[in-house]
Amino acid sequence: MLLLGVGHANNTSLHLAEYRAGGAKLITQGAPIEDEGVRVWKTYQDVDWNDEPFPEIGAAFDETGHTRIDKVGRGETRLFSQRAAVDFATRWLRDRGSAPAP
Repeated sequence: MLLLGVGHANNTSLHLAEYRAGGAKLITQGAPIEDEGVRVWKTYQDVDWNDEPFPEIGAAFDETGHTRIDKVGRGETRLFSQRAAVDFATRWLRDRGSAPAP
């Protein structure tokens, strides 16, 4: 994965780690959809995503040496394996009690 000019706060693939870590809170969401030609409001269950720890998770992942940090122009880049980052983040969340193991 390549983050170009942004940090791990924008690494939405870490939501997969949040899901895999288990114990995510569910919330009811809603959206307008078209149902048989009529616009209606439908509700559905979704995970209450929390990207607040992403910068801290990313910094810890970068310290493992699995991230190549460089520059493109003036922008900082991060190149790393998405699988490694998600696996790391899943363990990080479980280890800190941010999400109980399933």
